Amino acid sequence: PVKEKDSGSGPLGFDPKQALAGLKKTPKKDGTPPSDDDNEEGDKPVSAEDMKSQLQARFDH
Repeated sequence: PVKEKDSGSGPLGFDPKQALAGLKKTPKKDGTPPSDDDNEEGDKPVSAEDMKSQLQARFDH
């Protein structure tokens, strides 16, 4: 059974609705398709600025 809010738990515990949302998202500016990490943000497309801030936040930790 898949939990409703179980994002980031690996391929076996992923949410099918989140996966579909990820497929429908617009590709990033550099042409790379949306990654699984973006699913946590919801359905909104990820802009280059958002990606930079996300990467910066990861490096800050």
